[in-house]
Amino acid sequence: IFGTLDDFDSLVTKCHGLSLKLILEWVPNHSSKQHPWFQQAIADNATDDQKSMYTWKPDKVSTPNWVSYYGTQASSAFSSEGGAQYYHAFADSEPDLNYLNPAVVKGMEDALEFWVKRGIDGVLVTTAEFLHEATTGANAWQDETLASCNPGCDGFQLFDQTSHTQTQHQTANHQVFAGWRKVLDKYSDRVMMADLISEVSQDVQAAYLGTDSVPEFHCVVTPYLDRPR
Repeated sequence: IFGTLDDFDSLVTKCHGLSLKLILEWVPNHSSKQHPWFQQAIADNATDDQKSMYTWKPDKVSTPNWVSYYGTQASSAFSSEGGAQYYHAFADSEPDLNYLNPAVVKGMEDALEFWVKRGIDGVLVTTAEFLHEATTGANAWQDETLASCNPGCDGFQLFDQTSHTQTQHQTANHQVFAGWRKVLDKYSDRVMMADLISEVSQDVQAAYLGTDSVPEFHCVVTPYLDRPR
């Protein structure tokens, strides 16, 4: 369905032959449930390190009211597998990776470098704001304030109108972004763009650029560029 690496290499060659830049849309927030990492995580003999590649709610913690981007008005962002609940910001077939695990951070940096070496000119990182959740510290696993959604509104409306203080734009995201930028900066003329799908202020958007000493994204792509500071 998606082609082969030979097809991809041919696309790179054709694009560059026409003086076109090839930007890869990259979605690093989650994987498929069919991915080997998740299959290892749910195996009967899974180690703690293998299971912690994903975000699992501790048994002793009540399930917070976090909602999924895809779903109905009552759609929880948690699903069960093997007697435990995993978090998914999107579909239940797309479990969220756990960026508190250094193996995830390293694995995704390696994945990014794989494509850069393959010849891409940059990445558009979709769902960049979703990487970390508030799962540690004093405010861990707390409910969010859900929007007052009229009966009959769809899941997208509920999601868009909810203040995602626990599940988006976490400070810890920026360390991950800086690591990705270091990967790209090892190569010349590569660009990294953040595709933000949530409505946030210009100040929050600007934070995704990083600083002069610790750069992150080159630019932000969002439908909400006109929002106030």
